[in-house]
Amino acid sequence: TGQEDRGQFNEERVVDFLSGAAMLVRADAVKKIGLFDPQFFIYLEELDFAARAKQAGYKCIYSPVGQVRHKGRHSIDERYKPPYVEGSAQNYLLLIRKHSGKQKVQFMIRATTVIGKSIFGIITKEKNPLQLKSLAKSMWKGLNKGNKT
Repeated sequence: TGQEDRGQFNEERVVDFLSGAAMLVRADAVKKIGLFDPQFFIYLEELDFAARAKQAGYKCIYSPVGQVRHKGRHSIDERYKPPYVEGSAQNYLLLIRKHSGKQKVQFMIRATTVIGKSIFGIITKEKNPLQLKSLAKSMWKGLNKGNKT
């Protein structure tokens, strides 16, 4: 996202996760790890799926063959408004709660970055203190939702 294509996307490679809008998944992987976890409802379900796939010994492989256009969050200029801010914060904390080891640390770093940017955006662009309260409630839900696997 946000990168000019200078040929860096022309090679197949192993990646941390794939967009849920453009995934092909082996049937044996689905049988072994299941589908998207419904606790995530909106946002980050593919990060959880990829983490479970890696834990089960599968790889996420990016392929430059083919094109997919996804009209989603990045097509909406409301990055600091609900439901994106609340859903992302809640689900990053659920990811942290649900996973362990290196994946947990990676999710903690991403969560800190995303939640920090959200707080900054709410304060500087939205200038709406009620959104901070709503964000805090969502974070609380994320901390208290889900079972550790």
